[in-house]
Amino acid sequence: MSHVNPAELAYGSDKTGLVWGYLFEPGKPPRQVIHTSSHTEELQIVAAGGACSVTSAAAARFTQHPGLCYVPIEDADPSTCAIAWRRGARTPTGDRFVEVACAVRDRETAVVHAIEHPFLPPISDEGTTAVG
Repeated sequence: MSHVNPAELAYGSDKTGLVWGYLFEPGKPPRQVIHTSSHTEELQIVAAGGACSVTSAAAARFTQHPGLCYVPIEDADPSTCAIAWRRGARTPTGDRFVEVACAVRDRETAVVHAIEHPFLPPISDEGTTAVG
């Protein structure tokens, strides 16, 4: 399977019968939910056949595992990353972190693209596809 889309992940589709049908019954919650304390532990449980997981696209690039195959979910809405702090607890250090994080995001467009789209060709910092 090279990719799936959100409709194919719905109950009853042909592609998901082998995985989701084994783990879930339509209209019912999963038979078991496994909580992990780290991404590494999550990968080990999935590789051992104890679970399946939906994770970020960046995981395919940065946390490869010999027992896993990452399958992109095409046309899915992007996820959002947020920085949060307790109400009334803003600090100059936190404000500076947000400022630097936004500056790096805006300056390093090729790096952001590679993190957000690990299955696509890289782009240059000028926004064009890198060839070569």
